[in-house]
Amino acid sequence: MTSQSRGLLLAFAGVLIITPDTLLVRLMHLDTWPLLFYRGMGMAAGVAVYTLMRGRQNLIQRIRALGLIGVATAVCFSTANMLFVNSLMRTSVANTLAIISTAPIWAAFFSALVLRERLPLRTWAAVVLTAGCIIVIVGGGLGGSGSSPTGDIIALFQAVFMAAGFVLIRSQPDVEMVPCMILGGSITAIVSFLNAGSLAVAMPDVVPLVLLVLVVLPGSFLCLLNAPRFIPAPEVNMILLLEMVLGPLLVWTAVGETVPIATFIGGTGLFAVLLGHSYLGMRAYGKKRIVPIRVGEASVSSGK
Repeated sequence: MTSQSRGLLLAFAGVLIITPDTLLVRLMHLDTWPLLFYRGMGMAAGVAVYTLMRGRQNLIQRIRALGLIGVATAVCFSTANMLFVNSLMRTSVANTLAIISTAPIWAAFFSALVLRERLPLRTWAAVVLTAGCIIVIVGGGLGGSGSSPTGDIIALFQAVFMAAGFVLIRSQPDVEMVPCMILGGSITAIVSFLNAGSLAVAMPDVVPLVLLVLVVLPGSFLCLLNAPRFIPAPEVNMILLLEMVLGPLLVWTAVGETVPIATFIGGTGLFAVLLGHSYLGMRAYGKKRIVPIRVGEASVSSGK
């Protein structure tokens, strides 16, 4: 199998595995904080097992080696995780997935502001068009048609914190950042534990929770973390856009949650913008090799 084929297989597998995430959240009747506790524990344990399997035995030292930037990155990813679930609890799946998919665009924008990186014209255009599409999506929630401006704004903050995490990683390219996922998951679990009150899980919720924590989150993480090792990050981003389509479709099929008209219009525009930006980025990658953002052994493209 060629490197290209391996990268494509990993990216598509990661998208297919992560797609049921939002449906499983919808199917469960857990409150927000207990759900976040188990998500955080699952992420921390999954990444720890992955790290040990790669022969990295001394986890404590590797976590300590993250430094303040690594801790800040973990806080950003932990916050993004908590905002993701809170957004799902308040607005439609389609709105949440559409808005959080813009994280790579904001990361590029913040890199220009914070790291003084020079951005191509296509990225500046994508930033402006993305902002317009989000205004359409959030504005549609004002009519109360299956979405909520509050949930939409929370999703936007999720994308911002995820983007901030990407920028922090890029600022320290020589530091192995995989352990920050362990720290981030642990932070989520601790904060959630302190706010949950009860962590009891009803019997009907056990199976979807186990699938989410032990299969969906760690499985998608392993695939999406390693995919950029074999194919360009813009190509991974382009494949990840499938979740924006497949996630709402799966939830609509299972529980009948429809897509608000404003989300359909804004989401379609957003999909086109992100697809075009990733395609142009992939072409630019082919002309001149770009140094990817390294996170230990893998590059970061996007994610929750």
